[in-house]
Amino acid sequence: MGYMIGEYEVIEKLGSGAMGDVFKGRNPKTSEIVAIKILSEELCNNPRAVERFKREVQQTVKLKHPNLIAAYTSGEFKGRSYYVMEYVEGITAKKELLSRGPYDEVRVLEIVIQICKALEYAAQFGIIHRDIKPDNIMITYDGKAKLCDMGLAKSTESETKLTVLGTVLGTPHYMSPEQAKGEEKLDTRSDIFSLGATTYHLLTGSPPFEGPNPISVMQALIEEEPVPIQDRNPKVTDATCAVVAKMMEKDKSKRYQTFTEVLQDLYRIKKREVTTAQLSGNVPQSKIKLQHFAECFIPSEVDVLVAQIALHNKLLNQDQMEECLVRQEALYLLGIQLEITEVMVDMKVISPQQKAALDKTKLQFMLDRGDDLFFKVCNSNSFLEPAEQAEAAKLKKEQRKGIGAILIVRNIVNAEKREKIAATVRHTMYGDEGKAILKVAMEYSLISKPQAEKCLRIYSNNVVMGKYRDIGSIIIEKGFLLPEAFYAVLRAVRRSALTGRPASKYLDEIKLAAS
Repeated sequence: MGYMIGEYEVIEKLGSGAMGDVFKGRNPKTSEIVAIKILSEELCNNPRAVERFKREVQQTVKLKHPNLIAAYTSGEFKGRSYYVMEYVEGITAKKELLSRGPYDEVRVLEIVIQICKALEYAAQFGIIHRDIKPDNIMITYDGKAKLCDMGLAKSTESETKLTVLGTVLGTPHYMSPEQAKGEEKLDTRSDIFSLGATTYHLLTGSPPFEGPNPISVMQALIEEEPVPIQDRNPKVTDATCAVVAKMMEKDKSKRYQTFTEVLQDLYRIKKREVTTAQLSGNVPQSKIKLQHFAECFIPSEVDVLVAQIALHNKLLNQDQMEECLVRQEALYLLGIQLEITEVMVDMKVISPQQKAALDKTKLQFMLDRGDDLFFKVCNSNSFLEPAEQAEAAKLKKEQRKGIGAILIVRNIVNAEKREKIAATVRHTMYGDEGKAILKVAMEYSLISKPQAEKCLRIYSNNVVMGKYRDIGSIIIEKGFLLPEAFYAVLRAVRRSALTGRPASKYLDEIKLAAS
C-alpha cells in the first residue's frame, strides 16, 4: 500500500474488528512479515476504548508462548495507537468450521490441549482472556493452534472494570454465566467455561447456546442446558463429552478450577483412561443414545404407490391395508420379502386378476407421472434448449412413454442438465415425504426444531445445486438420528399415509426401552 506505520511498511489490509484495523506489514531491514493492529479513528477519542487497547498491548507484549500470538512493539501513528505482532499464516477455527463443518474429535483434542497450555501459562501472570471463541483461535498451515486477541485480557489482581459502549465484554455464545451476569471478579474458571463452549462448537459445528439476539443467548446460557454433544455428533466419545460438560458447569465451583486440571483430563482421554469428569457422574445423557427401535420393514416407494392406487379404487379398505402391512413385515422378518400386491393376493384381499390390473395401472401411472413431471420441471426451469424441446415434443406426439429417459439414453440431454432435472423431479415426488419425516421426528421429540430447519436448508440447497439428497441421508449424516431411529420414522410415515393411523402409533409399537 506504499506507506509506513512506525518502522514497518504496510503491504495490505487484512481485516477490521470492533477495536480497529489489522494490516499485513514488513520490516524493511529484516524482511520479516508482521501484523499491525491499529486503533480505529472513531475510538481514538473514547477513553475506555483507548484504555482497553493499551491493556491489550501491555498484556500481549508481556506474554511469550508458542500457542499465543506474539507481540513485538507498539507506538502511535497519526494519533492512533498501534502495536506490531507476529504474522501467522493460517485460518481461524471459525472459518474452518464454516467451510468444513465439525472437526474430528482427535483434532479437537490437539487444538484444545494447545490452547489450554497457553491459558495455563497466562494464568501464571494472573491474566485471563475473557473472549475465547473459534474466531480467536488461529490454526497455522502446519497444524499449530494459536490464541489471539488479548483485547479483553484482564489481570485478576486489577479492580478496573472495562466495558465498550456500556456493554458486557465477551462474546455471548461463549461467555461464562458469571460473565453474562456482569460480575466483576472473574477468574480462570470463566475462561475454562468459554474454552468448553468453544470445544463444543468445534465438535458439533454449532455453538452451545443460540438465539435471535445477544440477550436471548445470554439468558439461555444462564438458565438452560445445551443440547448434549452426542445428540449433534454421536461420534464423540463419552470421555470427551464428560470433560466438556465439566468445563461448562454453570456453578463455577463445580468446574475444573485450573487449566492444569483440564489438561490432566485431556491427557487421560488420549491415554484412554477414566477422567475425573466421568467419575463425577454428571455426564449429559444423549437422547440419540436412548433411541432404540426394533428391526422393522419399510414399505418401498413403489409399494406405497400401488397401495394408494388400490385404496383409491376401493379394492380394499384401510383396516385391510393395515393387516397386509403387518403380514408383509412379519414375512420380511422371517427372510421372505414380498411386494405389497403379492401379500394382498396371499391374504385373499384381491384376486390374481386384480393384482395384474394393479401392476399394469402402476406401470402406466409411473410412466405418465414421470413424463408429466419431466415436462413441468423442464418448462418451469427452462432446462431444455429449442432442439431438445423439439425432440421431446416429437416423442410426445408419437405417444411414447418415459420421454425423459429416452432423451437421456440418446444423449440428447447432457449429464449436468440431467442431474438438475432429476434433482428437481425427485424433489417434486418426494419432498412432501421429507417434510413429513421431519415433522413426525419433531413431534416424537427425536429431533429439535433447529435440527429440522438445518436439514431442510441443506436439502433445499442441494436441490438448487442439482444434487438431490434425500432427507434421510442428511439427517443421518448430521448425526441428528441414528439409522435405526430414522428407519422407524420412515416406516411410521409411510404406514400412516396408507392406513390413516397416527405415525406415533407405529413408533410406539417398535420403540425399545433404553438399556
